[in-house]
Amino acid sequence: MKYNNGITTLLLFFLSYQDNETSAKGLATTDNKGLLIFSSLAPNLRAMNTNPKVDEYLEKKAHPMDAEIRRVREIILATDPAMEETIKWSSPTFMYKGNMASFFMNAKKFVSLMFHKGAVLPNASELLSGDGKEGRVARFESLEDIENKKEALESVVKEWMTYTART
Repeated sequence: MKYNNGITTLLLFFLSYQDNETSAKGLATTDNKGLLIFSSLAPNLRAMNTNPKVDEYLEKKAHPMDAEIRRVREIILATDPAMEETIKWSSPTFMYKGNMASFFMNAKKFVSLMFHKGAVLPNASELLSGDGKEGRVARFESLEDIENKKEALESVVKEWMTYTART
């Protein structure tokens, strides 16, 4: 989502402010054309079940698709407060009653999110692809692509939570 309104200057000032207790990092970024993009979920990110180890990992990784990775992360964590994240297999991993999905951090031109047991989610075919015995992959090309697939991603996360609640 791109915002062009009177609060842009205020938000830019806020984004430039950091001290030992407060970090505004991750509230906004620029897309590949240099346009400023504010996350609609950014004010709520700290209220979500974020893991400081994942924050540290992403800072150190300095991935070329960092903004896109962070946006996918926001969407997943905002879908349900019971969703958790950690670093597992040298990658940010989302968990709810088991490992749901991990980023494949070696992809540099798109965001690849591997759903470990995506094959058990019958309604996830809109977002997930693959023909492996268990795993399925979601691929995101840009921030715009992520926003276009947001509802499908939220649906897959909810479907995972429903599936694990039954098993």
